[in-house]
Amino acid sequence: MLEMRQTGEEIGYQLITIRKVIDQLELNFSKLAADFVKTDFWEEQGSASPYDWVRFNCHMTSNAAGDRVAVGELASNLPESIQAMDDGKIGFAHLTVMARTANAVGQAFEETKLLKLAHENSPGKFHYKCLHYRHSVSPKKYSDEQAALVHSNFLYMNRGDDGSFVLTGSLDPVGGAVVRNALEPLARYSGKDDHRLRPQRMADALIGLAGHKTKIQMQVTSSIETLLDLTGAPGAETEHCQWPGCERTAPNCDGHHLVYVMHGGSDELENLILLCTRHHRMVHEAGWQLVKTESGEIVTIAPTVTFGLPRGPD
Repeated sequence: MLEMRQTGEEIGYQLITIRKVIDQLELNFSKLAADFVKTDFWEEQGSASPYDWVRFNCHMTSNAAGDRVAVGELASNLPESIQAMDDGKIGFAHLTVMARTANAVGQAFEETKLLKLAHENSPGKFHYKCLHYRHSVSPKKYSDEQAALVHSNFLYMNRGDDGSFVLTGSLDPVGGAVVRNALEPLARYSGKDDHRLRPQRMADALIGLAGHKTKIQMQVTSSIETLLDLTGAPGAETEHCQWPGCERTAPNCDGHHLVYVMHGGSDELENLILLCTRHHRMVHEAGWQLVKTESGEIVTIAPTVTFGLPRGPD
């Protein structure tokens, strides 16, 4: 007997229906969690706090446990929001943001005003709308909270068995914006053949930025033109990576020998070009070749695909 496959519309309706049920369960959980923190059971169990007990025993993150308790404690102050969730107009995620905002602004909280914003925005956007609202009703307190976030910055670099690093961290809004603004220009596509996804481009940008900020002490032999950044020096006339189509700026590039020194290449300017970190790696590690024409144009040659030698006759 053929199994009837559900249409996208049917599946979508089920998703919405199930999510409404989950939201109701989340609200019930939140009310119970708020009642739980008033008991001493968590202390009898040896937990550091009621939030820690909920986090560990209910398999949740610290933020998720805190959100549930906040919603439960303020549920009686959010009748319009809870009704809107019952009607399917907002979700539990909206309710979480609403509760956190109510807790932050106290008596200045205006549920009706914020509920209109919740109807019009996704939970993520509603979060930022509420941040603006908090700043408008209590600018001094909000600014102090933002300033305090600086002291919560952290960054872990854990090394894996294969030698790679896993980065975990958190930055305050201003610090995060500084880092992002520094990485964004370096994380752009470097050309039509750049198929890297954004996470990889951001990671490569971080490496490139850190690499060019490191002060390395080394002894070099260079012409006076290069030292004085005169015409003819790498980077003096060319302001970006010389890989065709790449616009990565010169400060984020390295010098590259077209003919390697080990193959007899010289340090003369005509044998030097600028390459960004990614394209420099493609040449040295991925097998790409660069050729400079008589007109000075750089031509790229993709790695040659080689196959096994044909088998000789038996």
